Amino acid sequence: MNGVIFLETLRRSWKQIFYWGIGIGLYGIFPFSMIPDQEGLDTYGDMVDTLDPALLRAFGIGGDVSFATPEGFIGYSFFGYMLLILAIFAVIAGLNVSVNEEEGGMMDMLLSLPVPRWVVIVEKLLAYTVMVVGILALGFVGLVIGNQMASDVLRVSTGALFEGVVNILPGTVFILCFTTLVGTIVGRRSTVMAIAGLFVVGSYLVDMIGRAADTEATNVLREFSIFAHYDGGAVLANGIAVGATLVIIALALIFSVASTQLFQQRDIAV
Repeated sequence: MNGVIFLETLRRSWKQIFYWGIGIGLYGIFPFSMIPDQEGLDTYGDMVDTLDPALLRAFGIGGDVSFATPEGFIGYSFFGYMLLILAIFAVIAGLNVSVNEEEGGMMDMLLSLPVPRWVVIVEKLLAYTVMVVGILALGFVGLVIGNQMASDVLRVSTGALFEGVVNILPGTVFILCFTTLVGTIVGRRSTVMAIAGLFVVGSYLVDMIGRAADTEATNVLREFSIFAHYDGGAVLANGIAVGATLVIIALALIFSVASTQLFQQRDIAV
């Protein structure tokens, strides 16, 4: 690899880091502005306690993490939804790895370069992974600013916030690699978008319904959802689930390797 495709992908798409990162950073400030003091946080906690426990479980609220603590409130209100939000970016990025440029007629230019086909996939995946890191870095800045704006009683440790942000990365890259793999198999943008979108929404619904039902069967079914292993709502209080994270990373690597192999073997629509 000589990095040409990697740098060109970043050159063409680097602005997305700021568009997404600033938006997520502002979103990171928002939940801290909602909790002026411990009394206000207790009020939110009391309101939540009046809701149906099944409904709370559906949205990942409950268990051993109290909504009336800074870790619980920020975890549920910010980290609980962040993987779903960044899944949108991951699907768009996965489409850009190969499918969009195939249908746009630009893949022939890339393949005319003196580089193996697999380099196209690998360098593009690396470039979009770097972009995800950049987006998360700006989001972390927003969280730190919000944390500094909060009162001493309501602050969360910077280390916990950093760990929560790091926890978003494996799941986002997983969805990026999954979309890329589907793209190398199918080769049609509309179909890939439908499959990847169905996968993300279906995984989220499986996790939500499984939490609400809380039966043995639904708990087994939840194991197939990326969101069940992400568990963003509890990450500030419990830390990263190392075992689940390693499995997600391993699957993302398998998807990326499979993508490079399939891309080399099939005809490209140029």
